[in-house]
Parts: sequence; structure tokens; C-alpha cells
Amino acid sequence: MPCGDESRLLENSGWSSRTRAVAKYLQNLFEDEVIHGHKVLSMDSLLARKTQKEASRMFFETLVCPLKLLSNNS
Repeated sequence: MPCGDESRLLENSGWSSRTRAVAKYLQNLFEDEVIHGHKVLSMDSLLARKTQKEASRMFFETLVCPLKLLSNNS
């Protein structure tokens, strides 16, 4: 789980609430997978049991998150 500083950074990053929510969701999934010894998440598992609209949003946000992380680090 992110420490207080990381949470504040995420909140003040200029990201939309949807992007922040997806980033947090992905972080939680990755943390759960690491506990089980996995290092990779498949897109199928990310989009399972989602409506077409939710799946479209999730797919878009998974593309946007890394780009925003790169732009914040430069």
C-alpha cells in the first residue's frame, strides 16, 4: 500500500479521478499478484466481469497511466 507521501502525490498529480482510481486498482491487483508469486497481469483478467463501457474505460486508462507516470518523472 502506498505511504502517505505517495497518496498525496497521486492526489496532487493533476490526474483525473478516473485515472487515479484505475491506478489505485492496478496497484492493488499487482500487490495481490506479488503475494501469490506472479509478476504479470493479463488484460483478460483486468477486464473480466466488466461491462463493455467499463472495459473500454479500463483499457484506455491502462494506456494513459504509464504515459502520465513518464511525463511526471521528466
